Amino acid sequence: MNRTVRSEIRKIRSTQGWWLTGLAILTLTAFALLSHVVIYHFGDLASSDPALRSPAALAVMAGTLYTSGQFLGVLLVMLFAAGLITNEYAHHTITSTFLATPRRSQVVMAKLAVAGLLGLAVGLLTSAIGIGAGVAFLHSEGLPSRLGEWNVAGSVLLGLAAYVVWAVLGVGLGALLRRKTATIVTGALIYLVGSAVLTAVFELIHQHLIRQDWILTARVIVPSIASQVMTTPGGRVFDQAPSQWVGACVLIGYGLIAIVTGTFVVRRQDIT
Repeated sequence: MNRTVRSEIRKIRSTQGWWLTGLAILTLTAFALLSHVVIYHFGDLASSDPALRSPAALAVMAGTLYTSGQFLGVLLVMLFAAGLITNEYAHHTITSTFLATPRRSQVVMAKLAVAGLLGLAVGLLTSAIGIGAGVAFLHSEGLPSRLGEWNVAGSVLLGLAAYVVWAVLGVGLGALLRRKTATIVTGALIYLVGSAVLTAVFELIHQHLIRQDWILTARVIVPSIASQVMTTPGGRVFDQAPSQWVGACVLIGYGLIAIVTGTFVVRRQDIT
């Protein structure tokens, strides 16, 4: 297994995709941080509304700063992880990979392990940047870092988990679709458009069919919304949002489904 993992790492290092993706994630993180700083400095912190300086509001502010760039960052990680398997089909190297390692499940597990490590590394890097810049900004505003509070620290830790799970989801999606373009388009649509469309569907059901709050709470089953819930202090992405751990369980559940489904599909596929 270690040999297979090392082989997968070498494949990543032999291409330019890893540093281009990394550069894009760093750029998005920096842009998100700058946007949050400007909004909080000239908006929330400049307001006379005491609610915006309440402990809960400041906790959300700190958590948002520390996880800056994550919304699009996990999308890029997912798409890059999907490329670990779709690139092999695109360049017709999947046959030689399976000849070198006949146990296909071992190949998939190696790709999942590498994807998870990649997600963790990206999460650690972006969190370090977010925490460093976020703490500096809060200090300049005369505010505490709140890193000692569990809901804030938990958001950072769950943010790391989000990168790992989305990377695993990417491998599963790549195994299901195999085609690189189809995977990229489908992944982006599921993450960006799917969340907006399904949110609207839940809203319509609540307004016209079932006027109960649990319908709105059920939005957490959408992967991208579950990811936001799990990384927001108190999980308060929307009024009816469940706790952070519910979002974490939903996203981890999707990750497990991706692992099982991806392994099954790859083992059953004919390779030419």
